Amino acid sequence: LGANQDDNIIDQLTNDGVRALLLDIKLNEAEDEPLRLVHSTIITLDYGGFRSGLGSNLIPFLEQNEDAVISFFLEIKDDVGENSATVRNRIMGQLQGIFSSLTVNGVPLKDMTFKYDHDLWKDHEDWPRLDEIRRSGQRIFVFSDRLEIA
Repeated sequence: LGANQDDNIIDQLTNDGVRALLLDIKLNEAEDEPLRLVHSTIITLDYGGFRSGLGSNLIPFLEQNEDAVISFFLEIKDDVGENSATVRNRIMGQLQGIFSSLTVNGVPLKDMTFKYDHDLWKDHEDWPRLDEIRRSGQRIFVFSDRLEIA
């Protein structure tokens, strides 16, 4: 957590009613968990693996709160320069692996992620209502500041 945050993610979700998280992530392939949760200002502070962070914070919350709808806003760090496309592809691969392997009550996160082009929404002209999102099970929204990750 950044110095400006008093509560960890699970406390924000459980106690503070937070339903949207801005998460900075970075690829560091020297780590056992290459996709890292970071906080960047002048220096980059590493708060551990993205997978571990979701596993210990988001998963228990979603298992206990079956109606919760959560949004992630992912900011990708250190992916500029001549290798940016390669780094972004590796980040996307890491995200796909994490969302395929982590489950909430046996359902992979990838199946809980909102997909605007899913058959459920083909007859919708507008965004689905909150009750429709809850019934669909697609109650995780992921947004990114990079087109390749969205």
